[in-house]
Amino acid sequence: MSRELEERLERALSQVEPGDAVTEQARAAAMDALPRGLRVRHRAALLIAAAVAVLALTGGTLAASETAREVVGISSAKKERAPAEAPLPAGASGFATVVGETVWLARPNASETRPARFTAFELSPNAIYVAAGSGNTLLALDPSGLKVVKRHRVEGRVTAITWAPIGIYIAYIVRTADGSNLHLMEGNFTNDRLIARHVSDVTPSWRWDSLAVAFAKSDGSVQVLDLGAGRTFAVEPPPCSAGLGTGQLAFAPYGGRLAVSGEMRYTAWIADTTGSRSPMCVGDRYVRSVTPVSGGGVAWLGQNDLVMTAMQRARRLHLDGNQIVRGRMIEAPAGITAIATAPDRRTLAVALEDGRVVVVAVPSIDVGQAGLLSSFEPAQAEIRQVLLNVPELRGWPLRVTLLWR
Repeated sequence: MSRELEERLERALSQVEPGDAVTEQARAAAMDALPRGLRVRHRAALLIAAAVAVLALTGGTLAASETAREVVGISSAKKERAPAEAPLPAGASGFATVVGETVWLARPNASETRPARFTAFELSPNAIYVAAGSGNTLLALDPSGLKVVKRHRVEGRVTAITWAPIGIYIAYIVRTADGSNLHLMEGNFTNDRLIARHVSDVTPSWRWDSLAVAFAKSDGSVQVLDLGAGRTFAVEPPPCSAGLGTGQLAFAPYGGRLAVSGEMRYTAWIADTTGSRSPMCVGDRYVRSVTPVSGGGVAWLGQNDLVMTAMQRARRLHLDGNQIVRGRMIEAPAGITAIATAPDRRTLAVALEDGRVVVVAVPSIDVGQAGLLSSFEPAQAEIRQVLLNVPELRGWPLRVTLLWR
């Protein structure tokens, strides 16, 4: 590939902004249609893979025929929905609740969600496969019955796994006697390589185009591996982030913004990894003096919109340059321990301290009136569906993660 073509692809990728009607599942399924033996070894191949993702995101040539539309998950044919009693959000390909090392996995047409135990757990794009840690082995599993499809031996204990949005890479962390290390392998469990030593066990986060992955170091710093540029760089934190630690990393669904929530997850800071904006802290000030509190972290709704949680409350925030516009706050019936956004960014999954995992409506925001709304009492969260109810886990002292594909 010529340098000129690479630069044209890069410009196209930096300008794309998918519409609300395009889902994360469509993008993931587009890459899943590629041959499983695909190996991305060079910068040019990385750009081509990202360009394929752009086609899926923008409704390009890939979606021209009805067959192709079915492959990327945007067929006009009516899809069969899961039974009402199934613990799965409507239209989802898979949903997992991870509490410590216990996982409840829900799939379409399943009558119940059964627990399983793994040291780390991740769903592939479109929930076609599962990646899980068990002992000193990284497993690829069939999600329908958790049958082992492939095994990959590691030197240590797998503590975190994250699958690239377009399926071409898996990043995972292995804890050894000398500390935790970050590895990168291809989506078919080949070409494993060590990326960084002495990292934190916080789950890394992929950028939407699968060309960069953010991870936390054991010293508290945050770094980004840029596969396109072939370099790793440190993310500059704002001064107000001192002492917060790192509990969650989350790239925005498009663009270059990265949210880093503190260890207690009730406040966060945001950096623009493209370097065009200064980093800033987000979160409500009144929570800072309340300890201990374990919030549910941050969930992105778009390039400039996210939801922050603290105790029983969740608030939508809009980023306007380096200004934060606060929207309506909602209050859940119990403390929030985890949060995840639907692939279409229109609803949220929330894990509650009373043992329930529920689907709620996204808090509203009116940019023109948000300054007034921030002083109002929170509205009660609109619970649309109960996905899981495990009363024996009330209180949930372990870290909770929700995976929605």
